[in-house]
Amino acid sequence: MADPGGTPRDGCFPASSIRGARVVLAGAYEGNRQTDLAFEGSGDAVGSVALLADKRGPPLFLIVSGHDPVIWDLADFPTSRLRGVLVTGYDPQGVAHLPASIPLRFAVGPNGSPKCGSFEQAYETGNGLRQLRAGIRRALGVGLSNFAGAYDPTALHVEGGSTESSGSIVIKAEDVKASAPLQRTGLFAGDRGLAQLVNAGAIRPATKGDLAKWRTAGDGMGAYVVERQTDLPRDMYGANSRTFLVPRGVPMPRDPGSHNRILREDGGCTGPAC
Repeated sequence: MADPGGTPRDGCFPASSIRGARVVLAGAYEGNRQTDLAFEGSGDAVGSVALLADKRGPPLFLIVSGHDPVIWDLADFPTSRLRGVLVTGYDPQGVAHLPASIPLRFAVGPNGSPKCGSFEQAYETGNGLRQLRAGIRRALGVGLSNFAGAYDPTALHVEGGSTESSGSIVIKAEDVKASAPLQRTGLFAGDRGLAQLVNAGAIRPATKGDLAKWRTAGDGMGAYVVERQTDLPRDMYGANSRTFLVPRGVPMPRDPGSHNRILREDGGCTGPAC
């Protein structure tokens, strides 16, 4: 996988940030560590990936590549070795626990960035990775020394070592530098978020009596009654979507974007399945 040849060039980063460093790439489709963060205007969950490297060794120049929104967490990374970070991806991306002294550039989305260009997203070998490698060489003047990727990793070791990290680390919005506005919602995505809402008394599982009242609610699998004004979790698409029953006098829940079906007691229906 090593392809380190070439001459560092100015532009995307100063050549001095690249010269003498090993260029390493970490890729993921999505992050497996859940967060309660959200990019404004997005209904997708934001997962995180812990990035790891050996404590000692030559300088590193880090490139990360995500498809879904990912927070690349450097809490366990030896940042004393780090010369710079280039963030690429399809959806908005972020980097957590990066010291302010380390240069950071974002080239996210189809247009990339004026200085760095645009990049294919890759988390496995294949045509996407080949195109991403070519884009890195165009931007930096040098090739990759190592690639580590997986579909939904919890952690990635950019030099091929053990992926054991210190475990789930709480990531605060203020600890993240991101390609788009980021906010803390206090609500996790999917089923974990539903459990939070049930525990808080904002929703409850539907009973047979509830389903009889809302005749169009189906067999009640995955149905909940909304008890008060609330936000719904992100990332509730396809098989992860649910039905929410809203009694008279209860405000409609705020859905950030999903395949959920929201039925009002007065007969109204909101959502793709209506």
